[in-house]
Amino acid sequence: MATEIVDGKLLTIKYVTPNASGVGSGDTKEDGWDLLQATTGAGAGMEIRFINSGSFTADTTARTFANDGTGNQPIVFSGRNAADTAYENAYLSRGSVATTFAGKNIIVRYLDITSSATTSTVIVNDVKSMIYNCRIKNTSTSATGACYALHCTNSITFNNYIENVTPTTSSLVSGALYFNNGICFGNKIVTKFNGVYVLSPCNMYSNIVIGGGVGQGFYMGDYMYLHLFKNNTLYNFNYGIILLADSATTSHTYIINNLFHTISGINNPSDPSSCVALIISKLQSDYHLNCFGNRYYNCDNFMVEDKYNTNNLDNNIELSADPFVYTDVNPSYDINPPDYSLNNIAGGGAVCKNISSPAYTWTWNH
Repeated sequence: MATEIVDGKLLTIKYVTPNASGVGSGDTKEDGWDLLQATTGAGAGMEIRFINSGSFTADTTARTFANDGTGNQPIVFSGRNAADTAYENAYLSRGSVATTFAGKNIIVRYLDITSSATTSTVIVNDVKSMIYNCRIKNTSTSATGACYALHCTNSITFNNYIENVTPTTSSLVSGALYFNNGICFGNKIVTKFNGVYVLSPCNMYSNIVIGGGVGQGFYMGDYMYLHLFKNNTLYNFNYGIILLADSATTSHTYIINNLFHTISGINNPSDPSSCVALIISKLQSDYHLNCFGNRYYNCDNFMVEDKYNTNNLDNNIELSADPFVYTDVNPSYDINPPDYSLNNIAGGGAVCKNISSPAYTWTWNH
């Protein structure tokens, strides 16, 4: 049984391979575990290496990794190249089922997971866990119920590519990312309808969220409490950020230095599109919305309010020129990908460069 120093910790190395027979020891990549063995065998102080030497398409049964790691001995799930010499995204095609990482102190990285699950392709749902450098895609065409590519609770989510091809639906509970209580930054999110459904205290910063002309970039139901939205790019939605508060709770929301582009209700002209929409069904005198330093271009309105009058608006600037190097409302995933980095045009990208840049040079991870 091999051990190795991984990120400064001495971990036991176990292997999962596409062609595993189900009776492997997991000790070598030539005698790897299958997914079922990995769900029961993964334990604290292990790095589970998925060897990228083919597609894990044989196993289309829902799998849950439920064992816990510890602070000093986490469970690390990593993709590796065929030679096991470097980290590389390993491809898992999971049919129509979810892959769930339910244990505590879990790290998920360098995995490329696709499914058509009508719930979520990947679920990370316990405390002190993180997922990064992954590509997560949901290909379901179901228009009913909650459907996400990635569902995260109490975790850290960063530097992932997240995509949902769910068709246009009137349901709020469907989108690319469901995020509840944690930190979410540096992700590239592509969706045909809603982007990120946010619950509980959350920090959302430096993400780029690309829509299909309808739905919401960031959206919330029930209530908001201590949310921070900072340095995000939101492109091609009906609402950039929609706050649906229907609980009478003390709440603070900060919307700072974001860049809104093409928030214009494409294919939905009857709805009053806006970069920020605040809709409160229960009037709250103690609701504090702080919205400043944002930039917006090609947007119908900056803010729409309902039953509440906020005065905490400052230095939100409408641009007179496109701030991006190159955009495309309906981009091809493989030809002429848009470039969402800031240009130097006066009234455009130049106006955005006095804030921390929320934009990315976009590359399609396909």
